[in-house]
Formats: sequence, structure tokens, C-alpha cells
Amino acid sequence: MQKKYLIFMVVALLICLVVSSCAPKEQESNTKEDTSMDVDTKVQVNLDKLVSIYKDGVDKEKLINEDAYQNIIKMGDKALAYMLDEFESENANGIRGDIMIYACKEMLGVSDSNQNENQSAREWFKKYQEREEVKLDDFKYTGNDEVLKLVYNNLNQSDDYRDYEKEGFLVSGVKVCEVVKEEDYMKVFLHTLNINSKVYKVNDSYIAKEIGGSYIPLAMTFKKDDNGESSLKK
Repeated sequence: MQKKYLIFMVVALLICLVVSSCAPKEQESNTKEDTSMDVDTKVQVNLDKLVSIYKDGVDKEKLINEDAYQNIIKMGDKALAYMLDEFESENANGIRGDIMIYACKEMLGVSDSNQNENQSAREWFKKYQEREEVKLDDFKYTGNDEVLKLVYNNLNQSDDYRDYEKEGFLVSGVKVCEVVKEEDYMKVFLHTLNINSKVYKVNDSYIAKEIGGSYIPLAMTFKKDDNGESSLKK
């Protein structure tokens, strides 16, 4: 059930992002101020505050009650993804790394009873990497819209659609912007947002990690045959 909910949330997010891409560009100036500091920057700012407080070592009991620490926790999955990327890039050393270990453990639901408190950031991340990957199939459209059925069934015919050497599963969001019909031909103008991800199980939590993706505007032409069946015209 959790897997289906996770896929539903990812698809919903993709659709929202694709729909927003078709919005009038005059709105961009109104949102610039709101996006001037992204989640990564906010995490960095709060980590810097905590590092300045705990220069001589981290006191966990005090740390978890710091406003800056709680700010990071409240940022959710995006903050977690940023910190895990920092571990992977080996940018999580010293006091900064110790603070991020505590934050990641809390956000992942990892019990400290199974962890060595003296682990270095590198040792902790290596242990984290041994987590169980959950295998999921690529997203498949199961709705009743005939145009979307044709689009989803033929997306993989595009060379730009997916790098098949990548691992994980693919979720695609499609926004149909215009459909033009003429005799036996139908041309569909659309935008696709594609995200290639992996899902891991850590204790009782499921963590999604994006490993690639693409945004592709497409024009697909379909032709009906004598039996009334439509196929993609290359």
C-alpha cells in the first residue's frame, strides 16, 4: 500500500510541475522573491548556525532542541536529499557531519540503538548505503483518455525519452497542450517531465532518490489505419 501511495505522490508532483510549465511567464517576477533561498541554501544556513554553537562537540540532547536543528527537520524530504548528497560527495566532515548524521537518523526513522555513536560520517553513510532497494516497475497509464493512452504507449519510441542504461524506475508526467485532427491524422503537442528514481526501505520508511530525469516538449503524429487503429507516424 505504501508503494502505491509513494508512486501516486510522485505522479501528482510531476503533473503539477508540468502544468505549471504551461503557465504565463509574466508570473515569474512575482515568485522570484519566494524562491530566492531554496531548500539547500536554507539547510546550509541552519547547519552553519549549529556548527558555530557546537564547535567543541555535539551534545545530542541539546542539539535536538535547537531552533536551527528543528528548522532542518521541518524541511522534510528535500532537506534529507540534500544532506545525503553531501555525504555521497564527502562534504560532511567534522562537526557538520555529526549534526547531519543526527538529522538524517531522525528523518529516516533510524534507531540509535543499532548505530555506533563514534562512527565517522563516511562510516555512517557506508552503512546507510547497504539499505534495501525496493524494485518498482515504470509508471503505466491506466486511465480512459484515448489521447493519453496513445501518448503514453508511444513515449518510449523517442530516443530522448529515457536512458535505458539507468537503473531504478521511471515516472512520467504528461501535459497535452493541443490536439489537431485532420482526416486520418492527429497531431498532439505536449510536454513531458520524466524522473528516473530509486526507492529504498530503511526500517519502516520508504525513501525515494532521484537519479536522473528530463523535460521534453514533443509533437507526436498519429495515423489511423483501415481498421481504425492509430499508430505513431515516425
